[in-house]
Amino acid sequence: MARRLVNPIAGAIAALAASAAAASEEPPEQGLWADISIEIEDEFVFSASDPDTELNDTFTTIEGDFGLTIGEGFGIRGLATFEPVKDPQGDRFMEDFGLFLEEVYVYGRLGRAGLRAGKFNPYFDLANDLAPGLYGDDLAGDYELTERLGAALALPVIGPGDGPGGEIVLHASVFVADRTPLSDSLFSGRGRVQRADGGLSNTDYPQSVALAATGEAADTVWNLGARFQNAGGAGEHDETGFVAGLSHMTEIAGYETQFFAELAHFENFDGEPPSASVATLAFEIGLADLALSAAYGLKESPGVAASHLATLSLEGELAEGLTLGAGYQFLDDEGSQSHTLGLLLNYEFSLGR
Repeated sequence: MARRLVNPIAGAIAALAASAAAASEEPPEQGLWADISIEIEDEFVFSASDPDTELNDTFTTIEGDFGLTIGEGFGIRGLATFEPVKDPQGDRFMEDFGLFLEEVYVYGRLGRAGLRAGKFNPYFDLANDLAPGLYGDDLAGDYELTERLGAALALPVIGPGDGPGGEIVLHASVFVADRTPLSDSLFSGRGRVQRADGGLSNTDYPQSVALAATGEAADTVWNLGARFQNAGGAGEHDETGFVAGLSHMTEIAGYETQFFAELAHFENFDGEPPSASVATLAFEIGLADLALSAAYGLKESPGVAASHLATLSLEGELAEGLTLGAGYQFLDDEGSQSHTLGLLLNYEFSLGR
């Protein structure tokens, strides 16, 4: 999804709580609707241990979150993405674009529960939604669950006004890797996923599960998640993972400030025998129409050099729906270091709302 400018930060807390509680509910408007995000980004790797990775990459990312409400609580929803689908091989300017459906599913309601079935991103962690800045979720992105086929349920066990403890929602997903033509992309092809490719959750039928409990009270959002992904190829190992995340908004010296922390641990991370632990710590300060953020990430596995991530970002609102951000990233990926400067121009608008 598009990177967000969290200012005011309170909006981020409310938005996450709403999306967590109603991941499969109908959007607020009836009929056809779409939320469009257009990003133009430049990433300049100006120093790296491997000189071959020093490059300048200019590209755009267009995302369309769209839907059709068929009746009260029922409809179709999807997410279409247009972005580069290949890694850059040297300097690149507006090349290698592919168009694909990251999500497309039907949704409905059964009592208080929201149900969805089709292709979707199973709910698991907070970092990929709430870690601030241009690069704050880069290590956490390694464990984000995306583009799975299956079914999911979101059940509010404590709703607004039900008690003093705030809202609590339980999530459950059963899924398999997408091997349909939707796993490929138009224009520049990224390749259709095949059963022989192996990989986690690439099984004959849905055998992988993600569970989560999310709560929101006052200015705090918390999440506890667990998942099991069945290995799909010979020599691969089943993965088990756990995550705990917390985002809290407060005021310091008159400035709205968000503190974020998430810790995840996996056995056989990505199907490989070593375990892996990933931590993300971040904060963001709202300064009028600006947001200043910093993040630190750490990934550790037995017998493997640790990975470190440090980021700094400044984002500002130029006009309604239009933001400009600049960021710096230092990444030490198991001993291979790189320094990156990034610029991001983002425009968001809605249709049918």
